[in-house]
Amino acid sequence: MEGDEEAPTHAAPPPRILLVDDDEDDYIVTQELLRDTYGSAFKLDWCSTWEDALQAFSVDGYDVFLLDQNLGAREGTDLVRTAVASGCNVPIILLTGNADRQLDLEAMRAGAADFLVKGQTSAVLMERSIRYALSQHGGHRRCKRQISWEAPSILLVDDDEDDYILARAMLFEIYGRHCKVDWRSKWEEALRSITEQAHDVYLIDYRLGERTGIELVREAIALGCQGPIILLTGDASREVDLEAMRAGASDYLVKSELTVPLLDRALRYALERYRGELRLAELAKYDQLTGLANRFLFREFLSKTLARAERYHRSVALVFLDLDRFKLINDTLGHQVGDELLRAVSERLRNAVRASDIVARLGGDEFAMVLDEITDPAMVGHFCERILAAFRRPFQIGSDEIRSSTSVGVAIYPMDADNIDDLLKSADTAMYHAKEEGANNFQFYTMDMHLKASRLLTIERDLHHALERREFMLWYQPQIAADSGRVVGLEALLRWQSPGKGIVKPGDFIHVAEETGLIVTIGRWVMQEACEQARRWIEAGFSDFHVCVNVAARQFRDGTFFDSIKGILQDANVPPHYLEIELTESSLLKSPDAVQAVLRRLLDIGVRVALDDFGTGYSSLNHLRSFPGTAIKIDQSFVANIETSRDDSQIVKALIQMAHGLGFVIVAEGVETPGQLRALAAQQCDIFQGYLLSFPVPAEEITTEMLAKNHLTPFLAGPGESEGAAGGVCQANAQAAAAQGLTEPSPVPRTLTLTPSQECDGKHAYPG
Repeated sequence: MEGDEEAPTHAAPPPRILLVDDDEDDYIVTQELLRDTYGSAFKLDWCSTWEDALQAFSVDGYDVFLLDQNLGAREGTDLVRTAVASGCNVPIILLTGNADRQLDLEAMRAGAADFLVKGQTSAVLMERSIRYALSQHGGHRRCKRQISWEAPSILLVDDDEDDYILARAMLFEIYGRHCKVDWRSKWEEALRSITEQAHDVYLIDYRLGERTGIELVREAIALGCQGPIILLTGDASREVDLEAMRAGASDYLVKSELTVPLLDRALRYALERYRGELRLAELAKYDQLTGLANRFLFREFLSKTLARAERYHRSVALVFLDLDRFKLINDTLGHQVGDELLRAVSERLRNAVRASDIVARLGGDEFAMVLDEITDPAMVGHFCERILAAFRRPFQIGSDEIRSSTSVGVAIYPMDADNIDDLLKSADTAMYHAKEEGANNFQFYTMDMHLKASRLLTIERDLHHALERREFMLWYQPQIAADSGRVVGLEALLRWQSPGKGIVKPGDFIHVAEETGLIVTIGRWVMQEACEQARRWIEAGFSDFHVCVNVAARQFRDGTFFDSIKGILQDANVPPHYLEIELTESSLLKSPDAVQAVLRRLLDIGVRVALDDFGTGYSSLNHLRSFPGTAIKIDQSFVANIETSRDDSQIVKALIQMAHGLGFVIVAEGVETPGQLRALAAQQCDIFQGYLLSFPVPAEEITTEMLAKNHLTPFLAGPGESEGAAGGVCQANAQAAAAQGLTEPSPVPRTLTLTPSQECDGKHAYPG
């Protein structure tokens, strides 16, 4: 029984050891090896003479003796014989300076428990040898009693019946008569029995008629034999030894020199090594948390399945899935609950597949399944429906009832890909598409997904280059105060001037920057550039303005965000009140407590804080009540219909009144017509922003005249000539947009904000 093997001795009190060696340097080396193994708690004594050693052997004070082979004029093997003959019952490990097979055999015959070459001994090897020696304490008959209940099943392959009788007798002496020993005398019979893998150890004679045992070893291993093989020969031959090792044998024994202790040691070591390899193989192929196949075993299984499918012209479905909102569950309820949820999910997935299929955990909350012999894609669709249905039932984890959904992606061989790597990529792409579609659904892979994924990879690569080559720039859109008509704020808007593509719309790259984490680096550059530009304006005599910079949720998750902002302001020599941080409700939702804490610290040093796109997120009123900021920006979707929709007009009116009641300044985004402007002014909006008043422009076009001008006069005077003037301004703005290649099919120009939840929905697709 593998689970009942002896634990390392140092799990209990470390052994008491006596080293017998006439070289003090060897004592120092041995002491270091033992310290690496047992720490500082072990006991190591040292004596250097034959006489002192023989006296110590009779004292019941040690667990193991380490004995050097060379003790002046006497040899360690002689001391072993003398000690054993005088009744020493403590295991002795012989140490020698040279690897010598004959000396090894002589030491075993003399009664040593093991044999170590000093120059080749590591801490691990010494610990293993001591552990093995301690298991032999009391001689092989005691060892027989210890392991009689775990006797291995042994197959002897030998064409001499006398050898079989002798080997069986030795094995019975070691393991008792219930030890199973089978015998095959012919090469072909032996090969059939070995390939059945019904035995724990194989003892194979070197001579088997016209064939050799080494040939049998090679053939057996080639056919999948994994159990340890020990080669038996009639003559001691170093060449046969090496050839046997190269063929795959785990050990080599000379029949004429074979003793019960030597055979016992060979079997014990072979089985221990084999079982250790099995444990390592198990660890290497299975996920330790869930017991499912891991990525390594999964790829191995998928590779064989695809090879079989190619041979028999079958289809194979690869299904990828991950858990929706798993990070939130893990962070909220703790990693222990998260682990239990993964185990529960694994169990449901196991129950959903056939016995011939496989379920694997690829890492984190990602799982994969292989469905073999698919005759109709509809089968896979029904399977995915079963998976989704399995997630509809809540998971009971301790006292917590957890509801978790999943996003599933499917790729089919050979329709979607004809090799393992492309199939994996296709299923992964389909899974992420399912997540983009709102999660809790499944998607089959399509070529459009491939093209989209390729495009995203290209954008990611180009973004790295854009940062290196300084291809980003900022334009600024003025914010106009209702009471003075003058510019009070300038919102920094990102532009990417790509050498090959021209100006790239932010909606085409911001979401990629967010997914890859580049948004943190890009956002820091935006902040630095905006603050440096603010300093230039201050030095030019501008006053009574602030620069607005949009911040993504991912930037807040960077623990250095506050210190970074503070450092940028100090480096740019800009007072904090010249900077306004804008974030969306969705950013606030990511980690509300942590985000609010950062915002309060920013407010404490004088930085302004604005809530962007207000009204588009859920539970807006709750956020407004606890929002630690100075301004709120009404989303342009409400402003766009304020003239034509009574509902939108009333919503805007209510939002303005409520925000004023809480002490916030109100900014209206996307003001595009004089009617919108007048309606907002009538409802006491504080600040206006939009293409009616100014198109985003480069920093050099922000002049003293622009800041001093009353931008509202042409639009608030009433109908008539001022309407025409307004129309002329709107037309001029539109022409400017067209001239710079920044227009798009949408009838309403839109602005860019660096937010995590809205980059992909087109809301901020327009580069202004």
